[in-house]
Amino acid sequence: MRFGRTLLATTALGLAVAQVPKARALSVDTTNRAAVVAFYRDTYLGSENVSPGFTGDVAACDAGTIQGSYAKAALTRIRYFRAMAGLDDALVLSRDWSADCQKAALMMSANRELSHAPPSSWKCYTKAGARAASKSNLAYGYPTLPDAITGLMRDRTNPRVGHRRWFLYPPLDTVGIGAVFAGERPAYALHVSGGAGARPSSPEWIAWPSRGYFPFVFVPPGWSFSYPRADFSKASVTMRHDGRRLKVVLEPVQNGFGDNTLVWIPKGLGPAPPQKDETYRVTITNVVVAGVSREFTYDVIVIDPEAPASGRTNASEEDDR
Repeated sequence: MRFGRTLLATTALGLAVAQVPKARALSVDTTNRAAVVAFYRDTYLGSENVSPGFTGDVAACDAGTIQGSYAKAALTRIRYFRAMAGLDDALVLSRDWSADCQKAALMMSANRELSHAPPSSWKCYTKAGARAASKSNLAYGYPTLPDAITGLMRDRTNPRVGHRRWFLYPPLDTVGIGAVFAGERPAYALHVSGGAGARPSSPEWIAWPSRGYFPFVFVPPGWSFSYPRADFSKASVTMRHDGRRLKVVLEPVQNGFGDNTLVWIPKGLGPAPPQKDETYRVTITNVVVAGVSREFTYDVIVIDPEAPASGRTNASEEDDR
């Protein structure tokens, strides 16, 4: 089975559609280690091991449906990551968008390929599916939809981390969710481009990994910092760990996917669980916001959520400059 293939949506939409009522907001204090561990255990792990209840048939071009509890688990997974980034909102699941996402996922599974512009010659082609594909984060080959969402957040092969940027786009308030299963060809479509409401007053900016305590399993190859309409063309990043400066490689700035974002790759960070809580200080300079150059500093404390606390009990706080 091929795992982790993903593709980025780039367009927007502004139509009102049938919706499932909002659930309660999710939030977590990332300066509190115990709260982050509990949130990981109860919310992140709590969205696993839910049966999809898929009713379709890819061979017959039947997109079918997934059961409500599976869509809810996927929505919870998205909301978990948003809460970790400081977005304590409650997303709305659109029934209409989800129905179209089923048709988009069907095409990806039937053709064993990902495309935001599937041609009409594709197996199981529908206009509704093609429309959803143009506005969705797409994934193929992950065993479950929650796994696909985690993979899209890592954005391992996407230097602009566009999937992550859409998931963490602050104005996002409506999503569609589709999943199709056919042997080793599960495919997923998540309508996240265009379902935007008013921008919340906070947080001012979005970092991933987020500041405060952060489970090591989510540390991606490419770190990111997003600020609406910011100019990152002359920005630079410094990272320090245990008193030493880490080498970082900046990716070219690419706008057009959620908020303007700076992406960099820190060198020397491995995927293994940390032996103790590890603090990384990030400083970003020369970020131009409304014509003014600004500097931002924050700490990311990478933890093993399965291990006991070590070192400090609370994350340090600094004013953004």
